[in-house]
Amino acid sequence: VFGLLDWYNTLPVDSGAVFYLERQAADKFVLTYGEETEPAMFISRNRVNELLDLGRRAEDDEMPTFEIVREIMEHYRKGIEFITLMTEVNISRRTSRRLVASLLSAYHCYFQRGGAWVFDAKKQSQGFDKSKRKYLKK
Repeated sequence: VFGLLDWYNTLPVDSGAVFYLERQAADKFVLTYGEETEPAMFISRNRVNELLDLGRRAEDDEMPTFEIVREIMEHYRKGIEFITLMTEVNISRRTSRRLVASLLSAYHCYFQRGGAWVFDAKKQSQGFDKSKRKYLKK
């Protein structure tokens, strides 16, 4: 599917839109917007602007993805779902799921509580979890 940017820009939502792709014939599909959003992927316009600013700072300062993730997670003291974190990181800088998952699982300062990932600033100085080295591929 391509050439949808003009259509997408007419939608009343900035992020988290739910789309439906329906097959009408063997070679014909219809894409519709059901005027609903996915709560875990919806980001408010104010937050989008903050994340775009973070992206500009990250580019100017050559900030590593670790720092982008850390800064986003500091905003969510009680934790953030992985899919919401991915959405916010991708607004700041296009990043793969694998990289974000690797950062979360490899550093002491990130841990899971319930279904959310939490950042613990006190553990940031502990750095990389050396017990994870055996899982690294070169």
